[in-house]
Amino acid sequence: MNSQLSSSDFQEVGACVHLQGEPQPNLETQLFLETPNQGVITYPGNSTDAGGCAFFRLDPVDAKNGESISYQVCFINKYGEKICKQDNFLIWGNP
Repeated sequence: MNSQLSSSDFQEVGACVHLQGEPQPNLETQLFLETPNQGVITYPGNSTDAGGCAFFRLDPVDAKNGESISYQVCFINKYGEKICKQDNFLIWGNP
């Protein structure tokens, strides 16, 4: 993942989940992206792989230099319970 990118760049996000040191495969995933102009965009993801990881490719975000873009990745277990982690990246390098 790039911590800084321009508003014309794609962002790639990966997230992994482990329970007591063991990867958790086959969990459903979602990513919620908070954008300044389009509101929250939801990206449904693939199930976690054998290593407990899932990856997302996000479309470019229309934002100004210096804007922090927050996102949240959620893993959903077979009981429908969500385990979520939030992070962000910075828009920088626009002309």
